[in-house]
Amino acid sequence: MKSYSLGRVAQYARYHYVSNMKHYFSMVATMVLVPVVFGVLSRSVETVEGICTALYLFSGFIFAMRTTFAMRDRGTKILECVVPISNEERMTFMFLNIAVVAPIVATLVPIVGMLIVAPFDYETFDLWGRVMDMLRNVYLQWPIYVVVQIIGSASLLLNLVARRNLVVVYVAAFLGTVTALTLIGRAGIEILINNDVQIEMLELNEEVSTALFIALPILFYLCCYWALRRRQMKW
Repeated sequence: MKSYSLGRVAQYARYHYVSNMKHYFSMVATMVLVPVVFGVLSRSVETVEGICTALYLFSGFIFAMRTTFAMRDRGTKILECVVPISNEERMTFMFLNIAVVAPIVATLVPIVGMLIVAPFDYETFDLWGRVMDMLRNVYLQWPIYVVVQIIGSASLLLNLVARRNLVVVYVAAFLGTVTALTLIGRAGIEILINNDVQIEMLELNEEVSTALFIALPILFYLCCYWALRRRQMKW
């Protein structure tokens, strides 16, 4: 490809969604059906809210799996190699699918679920007010959105770097993260005990900590682009 084109990104997005329509449909249907079933059984809209909040947190992970499925599946990965799109354009689509499409779908899921479960709820309540409260408290909170992006971008990176057994890569990444956090926590405790450092001196400035928090998904997405180029998925 001689130049970057948003038109090709849009064309690839159409191709991707059309060719994976039944997979996306089953994925979204499952995201709606699971909270609805538990909500009807418990006869409570609160059950829908709780399950959908968990689904929202892991929506990036779910969409990362679907975004890279064609690249990893034995029957479609060869075709993906010859799709007329550059690495930059493919990465743009992957980013938009996880950063924009996934949150929108995850936001619509609880609204649909609450509408279905509301007639079965024991209590009488303002459904629209309940929906607005849920949106304000969860789906419109930027720190939660950043957490979703951290999970989604990290999952996308694992899907790109994993060659064969994806489960092994996820388990190794989980164990590595837990080990790293444990060592960091232990090192911090040792520093406090042995050097008599005041906790206030170790606290990061709020702006610095916020910047580091936001920088995590950006770093993961940059690593995703590097991993995508390493896979040689280009025209």
